[in-house]
Amino acid sequence: MKESYFPTGNEYVALPTLRARDGAVEQVNVLHMGVNGLLAFSGGSTPFLTPRVMVNDHEFLLEGHLSWEREADWLPKFQVREEPLELEGVYFCPPGERGFVLSLRATNVSLEQLYCGFAVELSWASLLHSINVTKPLQGDRALVAKTWEDMPALEFRCPAPLLSIAPYPPDKSSRFFFRKGLQALNPTGRETLMDSNENLLLHWLQSKDLKPGETWQAHFYFGLGLDEIGAFATAREFQRTGGRKLRQETVKWLEAKRRVTTTKDPRLDSLMNVNAFFNRFYATGVTIDTEETVCLTSRSPRYYVSGAYWDRDTLLWSFPSVLALDPPWAQKILGYAFTRQAANFGVHSRYLSGTVLEPGFELDEFCAPIIALRSYLETTKDMVFLSRPGVRESLDRFERELPKKKHPKKDLYQTWLLPSDDPWPQRYVTYDNVLVWRALMDLAQIYRMEKNKLLAPKIAKLQRQANLVKAAIIRYCVAKGPKGRMFVWSVDLDKKGEHMLYDEPPGSLLLLPRYGFCKISYPLWKRTRDWIYSPEYRYSFTGKPYEEVGCGHAPHPWVLASVNSLLAGQKERALKFLKTAPMDNGIACESVDENTGEAATGEAFATCAGFLAYGLWHVLGKKPKVKKRR
Repeated sequence: MKESYFPTGNEYVALPTLRARDGAVEQVNVLHMGVNGLLAFSGGSTPFLTPRVMVNDHEFLLEGHLSWEREADWLPKFQVREEPLELEGVYFCPPGERGFVLSLRATNVSLEQLYCGFAVELSWASLLHSINVTKPLQGDRALVAKTWEDMPALEFRCPAPLLSIAPYPPDKSSRFFFRKGLQALNPTGRETLMDSNENLLLHWLQSKDLKPGETWQAHFYFGLGLDEIGAFATAREFQRTGGRKLRQETVKWLEAKRRVTTTKDPRLDSLMNVNAFFNRFYATGVTIDTEETVCLTSRSPRYYVSGAYWDRDTLLWSFPSVLALDPPWAQKILGYAFTRQAANFGVHSRYLSGTVLEPGFELDEFCAPIIALRSYLETTKDMVFLSRPGVRESLDRFERELPKKKHPKKDLYQTWLLPSDDPWPQRYVTYDNVLVWRALMDLAQIYRMEKNKLLAPKIAKLQRQANLVKAAIIRYCVAKGPKGRMFVWSVDLDKKGEHMLYDEPPGSLLLLPRYGFCKISYPLWKRTRDWIYSPEYRYSFTGKPYEEVGCGHAPHPWVLASVNSLLAGQKERALKFLKTAPMDNGIACESVDENTGEAATGEAFATCAGFLAYGLWHVLGKKPKVKKRR
């Protein structure tokens, strides 16, 4: 049976593989600029963190008995009631903090006094590094038996300290036990280095005798840092604040960000919010070593290209959701894009530092920063952003580099890779050129918003070129198809009349009205839409239980396609899919099985989760009422 997960996290720390069957956490990760990707504590073949509960002399079985829900649409909470105990557990990562908390609460529902023990086992096998692929790092794993106080920490060094995690108990009654492989470990010195083939097991126990009807709550605090001191200090600060207050503050923060739809459907509200929070904390974050806000496709290693940056993913899919949810955070995202990533706008993918990971020019990615910038400026009126380092240079570069991609005689622009990141035999793609038109219009509007008369000639030039691009699209990217004259996917401008009919969810022709290129009632577009949805298109999945569009990159219905349908006025179709598809346990994935609706490819797709949340909010969201002027 396929494993099911309840990921959670904050800007600094992620628990991407919290297992539904037993509440165990396979990995705990952070973003690290020094290694240009993700670092994760891993237990190898066993979970890194496993909660255990003892009642009298027996273990209270969790596996297979847990029921789950998300508090405030983000905090994973499990419950189980098996005589003689009623148990609740919650994992939460307080926003802005370098750590996480596990809260366990038990109520004695029997008629006799019980001994109750709560334990957490940390089983540490390796420190993993992820950029698209995950591999163990070579270095020393150290058990620091005593930090500044009589508390342990786990620290990885290669050779300098790279990452550490430290537990801190709520009081002095906690006990720690250690094993090295299968043997008990009684550290006599300050620290012990682990052999490369042995797991270090740290067993942390809190216990209490419970009278009938009595409830006991315990908190397990975990701090992370670059070394033992940083990790210990965070965990100790959690203990000083207290788990109850930390949880209240976390829920308060989440409640302030949650949104509701006008459909009054709790399922849609939860779907929207869970994916918005997953996007917020898994497609963006803060590096633990340099404290920089960064963006990436996903910080979950379950996504097949995790730990790296794409312009399209961040600025066309993730950014609109963040802008609606948290404009100050959107400013940080845009600031990162226009500094760290600006020199290579349009290049396939990059490391967190901005250097090239995978080469290859993508026209949609080159246009994405301009489109995102205009939406940000119109939403926030933050014109000062234009004076930030890197912004003017990026706008100038766009104007300077775009003409180099233009056909020598016709006003269409070429791309090397499609929005799916796949190569394509024809260089002139309709959707990508619509984005060129949109970006030219947006750049002209950005200059208008500055209200600088000296920019008038530049504005006029951009507007003229946008008009020429639009005319070229209508002239060269339209042909007779199965439904009549319609938009084609791509053309070969050097071979008259050669074109290809196709579509793909990462950059669909269904989105032309969203970008303002045409109206939903436009006949050419309507015929294009009807063909994409028809059995004549091999990736339409018409008639399947989960009926949405796919493409050659992943030949199953895409979650992005359901958002495209939502934004293209096909609300009923989109909601039928979204209300029933399990996806990745309620979180967006790349594609789903057309018969079951479960994730087929691309689990934990964080930027897609952002686009899903944005689509629901944009179409169905309950907008603030605007007071009419008298």
